[in-house]
This record gives sequence, structure tokens and C-alpha cells, in this order.
Amino acid sequence: MPQSDHSLPRLAIDDAEPAEDGSVPVILAGEFDRDETGRFETHIAGLVRQHAPAPIRIDATAVSFLDSAGINALLVCRDLAERAGSALSIPVASPVVFQVLQITELLSLFHVGEPERQAS
Repeated sequence: MPQSDHSLPRLAIDDAEPAEDGSVPVILAGEFDRDETGRFETHIAGLVRQHAPAPIRIDATAVSFLDSAGINALLVCRDLAERAGSALSIPVASPVVFQVLQITELLSLFHVGEPERQAS
């Protein structure tokens, strides 16, 4: 019997090679909700342990959904990074992420740039 879609991760979390400036890129794609927060927090905590004080830069251009639990996970990870002498930002975001962070007045906290336009 095939597994239900609920057992598969809906958020892809991928690391890219560290950038020339020393920052650590993380690429997110999919739905960032309550079911994905634990895996995200564990992943970011590992990067902070391994790379601090290098800044962590999240590419959220392919995130299609972000709920309050996802926002909370971002805030938890931002605090974790700051305590380690690092920074966590979202320099590029999908229109969905941009709008949610704009509504919650968190754009400046995460240094979010204008949303990337999605190709149709």
C-alpha cells in the first residue's frame, strides 16, 4: 500500500556551497507548516553549530505556503543563530512568504528583499 502524502516531507531543505562572502545558503521549497518545523529547526541548529559565526541566508523563492508555526520556527532559528554570534536572513522570498512576513511586520527583522517573480 503506498504511503500517504502526509508522511512525506512537504518542505525541501537543501544547502548550497558556502558563498564567497562566507555565508551559508539554505534553499527552501514547498510548504512550511507545523509538520515541517522540527526538521527545519534541527537542520538550522546543525548549520549554526558547524558554521557560526557565518551568516545563514535562506532562499525562500520556492516556498508556496508559510503558516504561523513556520514563522515561529524562523524566529526560533533566528534567535539560535544570534546567540551563536551569527545572523539568519531571508534575502529572497516568494510572493507568499513576502506577504506573510509583511503582514506580520517581520520583513525588516529577516532583511527580506522584494519577492522573486515566479515564471509561469
